Amino acid sequence: MSYTTQTEVEAYTSFGYTDFKQAGRAMTQQEWAAYLTQVINGVDQAINRFCGVQSFEEHEVTEYHDGRGMTGDRGRSYKESDRTILPIQQPVIEITEVAEDIGQKPGLPNWQVRHLRSELDTGDYEIMGVAGHFQYIRFFQKVPRKGNANVRILYTAGYPDNSPELDDIRLIALEMVANHLFSKKKDQESIAARMTPTRDAAEMIMSHRPGTKMDDDSKERLLQYRRNRLGMKAWR
Repeated sequence: MSYTTQTEVEAYTSFGYTDFKQAGRAMTQQEWAAYLTQVINGVDQAINRFCGVQSFEEHEVTEYHDGRGMTGDRGRSYKESDRTILPIQQPVIEITEVAEDIGQKPGLPNWQVRHLRSELDTGDYEIMGVAGHFQYIRFFQKVPRKGNANVRILYTAGYPDNSPELDDIRLIALEMVANHLFSKKKDQESIAARMTPTRDAAEMIMSHRPGTKMDDDSKERLLQYRRNRLGMKAWR
């Protein structure tokens, strides 16, 4: 899903398919819907790229991490970093499965599910942090051995629907789409005032790739949601 919709944009801006031109004529409803979808998708991509996430909406993730093995005391003990795995797509709503491939390479994978510590199970790991915000996995036994992509995590990432954080991000997206349309409308009216609209002028207005530039105000408001990675796996 996108952070905003055509209906929300039209209600917020009062724009419709007759307000913009394509090839020197008013857009059809189908052309307007296609163009607005392009703008909305461009804004979604700009927000996700700036913040370093796949999406802030709730989504399922299957992720593979490298086991570190023992790196402390010259490979004879576990450092705290050996025991921890940080899911990349933060915030984390729920971690549903952690498994380690104990198979030999070359050879078929042999995924062994590790158990979460609970009231009924001593388990192999615990989940640290707060659901819906930053979370990570900490092993206290059966720590994954050293390997490449030998730890698999299944989890739900993003903010829950109707959470204040997701509502805020959706409002930012809506305003970014609106700002783009207001800017294009202003350009269109400026050209119309200076010359008789031509096919080239109209297409110049509408061919701009939408949603790829983010204004400073949007960046400032999104900074609190930005995920900064250290290397390929770590997150802060």
